[in-house]
Amino acid sequence: MAVTRRSESAGTGVSYDFDNDIRMYGFASLLKSTMQCSGDPLPGLLDWTTEYEMRSINKPGSPVKLTEHGRHKDGVLEITNSSGTRQTKTGRPIAPQWAVMDALRGAKAIPSDPMAGVEFDLLHDLTSYRPHQRLAPCGVLDITLDGKPYTLHGFIQTGMGTMPTHYWIDADGRPLLATAGLLSIAMTSIQA
Repeated sequence: MAVTRRSESAGTGVSYDFDNDIRMYGFASLLKSTMQCSGDPLPGLLDWTTEYEMRSINKPGSPVKLTEHGRHKDGVLEITNSSGTRQTKTGRPIAPQWAVMDALRGAKAIPSDPMAGVEFDLLHDLTSYRPHQRLAPCGVLDITLDGKPYTLHGFIQTGMGTMPTHYWIDADGRPLLATAGLLSIAMTSIQA
């Protein structure tokens, strides 16, 4: 999985490119997305395109493909694909899960933190709408790695259709680990 983040000019927003390749049980699932988001503390989706493909690795056959284009404007989430257009009304910002980790950069798990108690809707993998999400501090964890002490600040995301997701950030505000059920994402590198 790779996420590329680019700031737009004069802080007007941020864009993400997401590339995910999962291979297991004889299948390859590929998900590629390009997203334009707001410049808010939790970047909200404005416009995006997603391409999804699933294919057998070892057996012949045609892959399953889906391309969707979405936008969120004036409280309406609109997603269009070859089957048509679906719309959902919402009064909250809609974020992709990668924007949550981005928004936590520099955060501290203290009550005065601007990320404490943030409410939003989630578009998981840009395909599954999950309303009424909340992000809140959940504690501090002291760990030792290679003989050096580190303090991690925790946040928990809860909401409809979402397993509780824990995010752990270091003292420099870098999101190092995200866990939800059996799925864990660990930061392996940060490139300028």
